[in-house]
Amino acid sequence: MLHRERLASGKTLHRLPMPATRLPDGAMVQARDDSFLIVQGRALTWSPAGYSRAARLPDDAMLLTPPSTVRAFAAGYRPMLHESATD
Repeated sequence: MLHRERLASGKTLHRLPMPATRLPDGAMVQARDDSFLIVQGRALTWSPAGYSRAARLPDDAMLLTPPSTVRAFAAGYRPMLHESATD
């Protein structure tokens, strides 16, 4: 299931199952060319240098994290987050 949800023929994006601010910690979303990590209901912009607070999450964001992984996060699995995401 996870493989099917991920990279079968390139990056697969999924519709958000709920508002992005309600996604569990660790979920990643993408809008245009930017990726965002959701932590405590806020979006952090991803870059190779780490995460920084996003001014605003674009309305056209799509789920980058596979839905089955989002369900695992919602069920209590706690992902390890980069230190820049927890500052």
